[in-house]
Amino acid sequence: MHLNSDFILHPNSEFERKNELQTLFLNDLKLTKDDHSVLKMCTTEDHESVGLIGCLLNDNTYVNKARLIIASNNQYNDELANRATELLSCSESELQALIEVLSDIYIMKFEQISAYENKVYGILFDVLN
Repeated sequence: MHLNSDFILHPNSEFERKNELQTLFLNDLKLTKDDHSVLKMCTTEDHESVGLIGCLLNDNTYVNKARLIIASNNQYNDELANRATELLSCSESELQALIEVLSDIYIMKFEQISAYENKVYGILFDVLN
């Protein structure tokens, strides 16, 4: 199975996108560089989809760390929350320090980050609130 970029970037519904992401997540597929590029271009604002993308990308960028924190707080998908917590692999104090860094980026570097990255941080702080 391969990532269907149309379902990720141009879905008929958010359900279609989430279904594609969930299938990739559950099958724990090895994604290609092109797959990663598609996921990074996705501008979904659905909390679960944002978290699924974070787990699938599993990179160390700040925006992806924000995605993982969003996923770790998911109340409806325990497998997603558990995997995100595992991928974050940090203590409570390290997590708080990371959240402070993300907060500084969101507030202080507002004009230096992309509009979508700004939305991800907004989602994060909405979830944490």
